[in-house]
Amino acid sequence: IQSYGHFLVEILSRLWWVAHLDDLKGVNLLLHGWKGREGRARESRPPTFLASLLTRFGINRPPSGATNFLSASWVKGFFEILGIEPGQVSFVSPIGAQIEAVRVPAPALVVNGHAHPEFPRLYRLIADKVAGDVGPGSARLYLSRSKLTSRRGGGPAKRPADNEKALEALLARHGFSIVHPQEMPLAEQIRLMRSAAVVAGCDGSALHNVVFARPGTRVLAFDSRVVENQFAIAAACGLEARHLWMGGGMPYSKPDGAWSIDLDRVERNLDFVRGG
Repeated sequence: IQSYGHFLVEILSRLWWVAHLDDLKGVNLLLHGWKGREGRARESRPPTFLASLLTRFGINRPPSGATNFLSASWVKGFFEILGIEPGQVSFVSPIGAQIEAVRVPAPALVVNGHAHPEFPRLYRLIADKVAGDVGPGSARLYLSRSKLTSRRGGGPAKRPADNEKALEALLARHGFSIVHPQEMPLAEQIRLMRSAAVVAGCDGSALHNVVFARPGTRVLAFDSRVVENQFAIAAACGLEARHLWMGGGMPYSKPDGAWSIDLDRVERNLDFVRGG
């Protein structure tokens, strides 16, 4: 899925078996596009009577979006940290592929399910490489979504909080630095996470960056939807997390468009930031 959060916690977590980043030298990665739910996987397959002909003539078109995927700044950034060259990455064609030999690591994180205790392994190796000289600090960070735009058309990002600027002002009064991760180099984001005492944010990809935070880091999350992945990440990585429900209505209903943050509830929970 062409999303920072999905790449971070789904693709990279499949490398849990790596003991040292040097283990990835010469390893080829084989990826496949997300085919969606409700039969979309079936729709991408050729009719049975054509399948053998397509295989015979070696038609192996790259999957839709593969070029854009590899050009994404976060994909290039992580592959550079891992020492993976573009030529080591291949994609399964939408019409399938014949593979001589492949190893398929079990997922360390099951989406909307759970995380295995080995889940943090690769993120700690990355953090050690990029921020090994960064010690624990006292920084309080708020990962803002206020400047995010949609990948399609440049409009507002999905699920914007309509009073996020007011939240930022409140948190700034309590010693938080307001940061916009998408404007920072990847290494700088990782270094920030390693030095933070508290990380706050609305649900979304940016908050997944806490995989690089030190065990014991406090995470204050403002949720517009139930975020099983975030719960699993916090548990596996040894983080102290508090989630404030802001979605309204039924817990599993996603907000349509903008939603609001209950600033009074946020202020009542800031004792958590101070260790209360």
